[in-house]
Amino acid sequence: MNLEELKRLHAAATQGEWVSNSCESSQRDYARITLAGKGSYVGDACENSDGACIAAIHNAFPAIVAKLEAAQRLRDALDGQADGIADAIDAFDAVVTK
Repeated sequence: MNLEELKRLHAAATQGEWVSNSCESSQRDYARITLAGKGSYVGDACENSDGACIAAIHNAFPAIVAKLEAAQRLRDALDGQADGIADAIDAFDAVVTK
């Protein structure tokens, strides 16, 4: 699974902020995931902690992607400049340690 596939899956999922609600039944405790402020059903998770994790990751996903893409853009911009930066640091160190 790559970032593009994860972005596709996130875009296809129910849009909006998700919340996890603890639920109990006679057979088990579980988490019901709904849209914040609307109560619209998104899905159930086997454990309350799973539901909380799923909702948190769904909500944070756009910010995570933005940071990954910004880091990649920075890496691309600096690609090929590493040698020059290392040479400048060496020159600085040579002057400072004299």
